[in-house]
Amino acid sequence: MDGFWQALIANLAVVALTTSIWSQLTEWLENRPAPIKKIVVGMLGGLGAVTSMVMAVEVAPGVLFDLRACVVAVGSFFGGPLATVIAIAIAGGFRLLEGGSGTLAGLFSILMAALSGLALRALARPAIPGPLWIVALGVTTAGIMLLTAGLIVGRVSWDILEGIVPATAILAFVATLLMGFAIRTARIGRRDRNILTAA
Repeated sequence: MDGFWQALIANLAVVALTTSIWSQLTEWLENRPAPIKKIVVGMLGGLGAVTSMVMAVEVAPGVLFDLRACVVAVGSFFGGPLATVIAIAIAGGFRLLEGGSGTLAGLFSILMAALSGLALRALARPAIPGPLWIVALGVTTAGIMLLTAGLIVGRVSWDILEGIVPATAILAFVATLLMGFAIRTARIGRRDRNILTAA
């Protein structure tokens, strides 16, 4: 069980690192063409998800628990369709290469996280979404973790899942909030600087 918590903490560190890089790139991306912004965000989301999978908890051969869904969901929510396609291609391609009995469940979590991020983005609309939208994204991401666990019940004993799934879902919620609010704060800061510059 110690290894499980170590892996989840490492996953949380990956989310924090991805968030930090994204925030640092905010200024650099400011004056870049929109497609370039989307491509960079998509690559960042995809590579962040891959790094999370590299540090995953393997509860059975090919059955992995990690926080990839958080990175993909937040990337889709803030990055839009092009970034989403790129993130799915990178993260999904890597998960296919890893293989194992949990491959389909893993691909399901990536796809559902991406679609959820896009759906909430379409509902939220503003470039800087309100806090409740980020909370909704966190709840959705945690729900995806629970749904994904349901797909592997036959491959992993319930005793193992009972100890891992709730903790992973809670951490997914927290990680999504941390990442979402950090990126939102960076966007607010950029907007305020632009207002001051124009004044």
